[in-house]
Amino acid sequence: MWTDVEAEYKACSAVMADEDPEIQADIRETYGECYGVFEQCLSDLNAQLATSIPPFEAIQAQVAGLNQTVAAKAQKRCHFMIGAASRPGLKIETTAYVLPQLAGNLPSYPIPQHFLDNLPNLQLADPSFHRSSQIDVLLGADILPSILLSGFQSAICGSLLGQETIFGWVLSGPVSADSARTVSAFTTKLSFNSDVRLEKLLTKFWECPEKVELGHSRSAAQAQFLRNEQRLQRNLPLKKQYDSVIQEYLELGHMTAVRPSHDSGHFYLPHHAVFKPDSTTTKLRVVFNASSPSSNGKSLNDTLHAGPVLQSDLTMQILRWRVFRYVFNADINKMYRQIQVASQHTPYRRILFRDRNGDVCDYELTTVTFGVNCAPYLALRFLKQLAQEVRPQLPMASVILESDMYVDDVLAGAHSQSHAISAIAELREALDSAGFPLRKWTANHKGVLRDIPVDHLLRADFLELEESSIAKTLGIRWQASADEFFFSPPALNERKSCTKRNVLSQIAQLFDPA
Repeated sequence: MWTDVEAEYKACSAVMADEDPEIQADIRETYGECYGVFEQCLSDLNAQLATSIPPFEAIQAQVAGLNQTVAAKAQKRCHFMIGAASRPGLKIETTAYVLPQLAGNLPSYPIPQHFLDNLPNLQLADPSFHRSSQIDVLLGADILPSILLSGFQSAICGSLLGQETIFGWVLSGPVSADSARTVSAFTTKLSFNSDVRLEKLLTKFWECPEKVELGHSRSAAQAQFLRNEQRLQRNLPLKKQYDSVIQEYLELGHMTAVRPSHDSGHFYLPHHAVFKPDSTTTKLRVVFNASSPSSNGKSLNDTLHAGPVLQSDLTMQILRWRVFRYVFNADINKMYRQIQVASQHTPYRRILFRDRNGDVCDYELTTVTFGVNCAPYLALRFLKQLAQEVRPQLPMASVILESDMYVDDVLAGAHSQSHAISAIAELREALDSAGFPLRKWTANHKGVLRDIPVDHLLRADFLELEESSIAKTLGIRWQASADEFFFSPPALNERKSCTKRNVLSQIAQLFDPA
């Protein structure tokens, strides 16, 4: 049966290859049942062969061509062997992506016979290469090293190049001077997306992630608090600053007193002081350590998703600032602490601190906390949302919030003084509506800051004298009156010997965008 069916299939295919479209349609109608039987038999045979190696596997891939346009999507990848009739013992195992259609007929039109009159006697891989016919398999560059041989001929029929392969000789090159009838070729790129089927992806999407349990953390936080307190006792002015910063949290409602808890349903954050002598406002910052492990080795940051990176590139941010003739800079005052956290999450932001009576008490931080890995995402996502909401009423402010922010720093400008003043007015209105006050204003022209209260400026005499016109912006110094950037290297500490830690610490002081 197989021999008869396949013979009739090949005979029908040979007839159809030489007939015009109308005759082909008649043949399809006459032999349609035969075609269907052959395909069905082929499918059954593949099913029998699948006992050892599956004939194909399900994948998700796409084929792109010119201008990265996606031309097709493949959902199957098959495994097969490539061989040559002239070399029966040679077999190359490979895989191919299955597509509904490949390249149509190639070449795009039959090559004139007179062009091939001087064709040398070569064993061609495809003796009928000059006929326009359907392409069944495309070989990629990964297969070429396995099929190319050393034979090579140039100037065949004047313009063709011959290359010997395991299948025979293949020809390439131009065959017509008529640009309107150029034989077409093409290039494709296959992008492999995933070997996981869509059903598995959907299943995985709906599966709940494994809950990560936290251990006990209060005792570790208390031990860290006492060690930090002893360290601060050696520098009483610094301790006074530290206590005032924490006390400010309580006065502003950024933390509330709670009952002590020793169970795992809460997380206590150790905290310590970081001193920043270059800061013009807060020279001491309290840092909360959300990476401190609990009793089971898991920390709060281990259980949280940090979120996607929304922060713009620092270098591009500064370069974009250089585009404008009139520029201004400001800072959102206590940005993280202006964003309130949902009440069900505050139990995981507990700290220990002494009250006014000197007793160690428990508190919960109620706002986004510096040191928690998702804090940058939450703050920047808030700005992105604000930009969308104010776009109809405050379009200039919306653009600045989308493109000219680096965390809590504003680096924006305009090409005229009037536009800069209008942009500042819109930006202040937008951020004030969300509880984000802007402070430490600077600009390269006094007129730009005419509507800014004096106590909101970086310094009251900013731009009055050259030495007072210097500000620190994203880790570098900015001379506002000359509108120039420069670095201010710290004084080198003389040491008898240097370690890698010393060197890295010194380099970090040269450029710190925080």
